[in-house]
Amino acid sequence: MNRRGFLAIFFLLYVSTHADTITAYCACNKCCGHWSKTGTTSAGTKPAAGRTAAGPRHIPLGTVVFIAGVGVRTVEDRTARRYDGRWEIYFNSHQSAKAFGKRELKVYVLQQPSQSRKISRP
Repeated sequence: MNRRGFLAIFFLLYVSTHADTITAYCACNKCCGHWSKTGTTSAGTKPAAGRTAAGPRHIPLGTVVFIAGVGVRTVEDRTARRYDGRWEIYFNSHQSAKAFGKRELKVYVLQQPSQSRKISRP
């Protein structure tokens, strides 16, 4: 089954009842603080716009999610502890991240990683 067919079936089976808080970040010092020096995500990957999301701590790294109005992202990073219930979308520039701002959007979990291919922290 192709990705579009999977998404169509998934949306028929799953109805979200609430919206989650979605914010944006980049790799700059303002967004990431002292973690900006590492240049890697919590999963040990290099973040990429259009792919990387930071998720709450109860969501396993490597989980694929669909964020309404944003698209499909992979959880490769973590939000700051004080924002643990939120989601963050990675952008290449601080200006783009600021332009995205803070939004209330629905998040659908499409695929959680299997134990054998789970992304783990080095």
